[in-house]
Amino acid sequence: MAKYAKYSDEYYIAKTLNLAKKAAGFTSPNPMVGSVIVKNNEIIGFGYHKKAGEPHAEINALKMAGNNAKGATLYVSLEPCSHFGKTPPCVESIKQYGIKRVVAAIKDPNPSVSGSGFKYLESNGIEIKYGILEGKAKKLNEIFLKNITSNLPFITIKIAISLDGKIGFLNKNTAGSGDASENTPLYMSSEKSLKYTHNLRLLHDAIMVSANTVAIDNPKLNIRYVKNNRNGAKKKFTRIILDSNLITPLDSNLFLFKDPTDKVIIFTSFEYSREKLKRKKMLEQKGAIIKEVYYNNKYGNYLENYLIAGNNFIKKKQYRYLDIAEIFKICAEYGITSILIESGQHLFAYIILNNLYDKLVLNITPYIIGNAGTIDAFDLINFANLNKLNKLNNNFQFTNAVKKSLDDLYADNQLIKLKNLDIKKTGDDVFLIYYH
Repeated sequence: MAKYAKYSDEYYIAKTLNLAKKAAGFTSPNPMVGSVIVKNNEIIGFGYHKKAGEPHAEINALKMAGNNAKGATLYVSLEPCSHFGKTPPCVESIKQYGIKRVVAAIKDPNPSVSGSGFKYLESNGIEIKYGILEGKAKKLNEIFLKNITSNLPFITIKIAISLDGKIGFLNKNTAGSGDASENTPLYMSSEKSLKYTHNLRLLHDAIMVSANTVAIDNPKLNIRYVKNNRNGAKKKFTRIILDSNLITPLDSNLFLFKDPTDKVIIFTSFEYSREKLKRKKMLEQKGAIIKEVYYNNKYGNYLENYLIAGNNFIKKKQYRYLDIAEIFKICAEYGITSILIESGQHLFAYIILNNLYDKLVLNITPYIIGNAGTIDAFDLINFANLNKLNKLNNNFQFTNAVKKSLDDLYADNQLIKLKNLDIKKTGDDVFLIYYH
């Protein structure tokens, strides 16, 4: 925790943020909230919101403080609620316990609150102050803030690459076909990086991959390297598969290693053959939810032309993509507030080119793979005419690939601009985290 002047408002708000993190990944669709109650420079109560439906942070802190809360200051990482939901409004309890002053990190943008909590408390003679460590508080609850203001899930796209931007090899026996199902996956991440990735999964409601990834890798798509139950609550996790032709194997691990309460949602096209109808019934018998969406060909021809011109080992082929923007809306209807996309080359390009992400996480591993029969993570985002060398900074810009160094990257006159860079080192790997 950063050092703040002892007994200052920042000092105590920092404590509320640390308390809130204890429930990371378990409060959805609610925010993570922590609270401390201070009297005469002594913390007399503290608490955090453990999961949706359970008491809010302020209530837990007030119960600990008891009658001693009268005349104290309540610190909280988010504006106290003023509406009835699954639990009563916190502002009533704050008033009843005799709190004299409330200090919050941020105002709650939830339309059911949005300043009304502060107004109620002020109207009852309670002093209000907010905006303390606002940036840290917003980052902590980035998922909640996006979801509550847009009714769309927060989208994190994560991809693991070598130092020179490669994600896998073309199968040597089938090089030239360009069929993604014939590509061989490349495993480069360290165990520490896997733990970091699984913690990302823990923080999200759902994970999304393509059917090709399921067919090639047979992933479990669960949470293994970090504890996925806390405070008696088991993490609910939805697996989302993009599968235009319903090729998802019936015996895949995503069915075998699924908790009974978890969902598997497979998005497919409206186009059905007799065989595909049979597959649909069999997948539904496995417990999968099948949802149809239309194709979105906005970038289809562009990607096809680039592939022909830029990679002579890939045959001419029509690339069609399910309408992922519509898929995100449907996911919101299922109560999914956040999705981690662990993508391959095509899904990565589609998401980036359509500006459908909030956060990009690049897991850069300490390997140089070279060009012989490899798959470049950024090939499909290449705007050509590379002519400028840029240094990695807080407004990092890129178009093509990481080039053997974390310092120097190529860019051109049609840039994808990313901001707010975070760098995290896990073992020998480096994670670069950007916001769109």
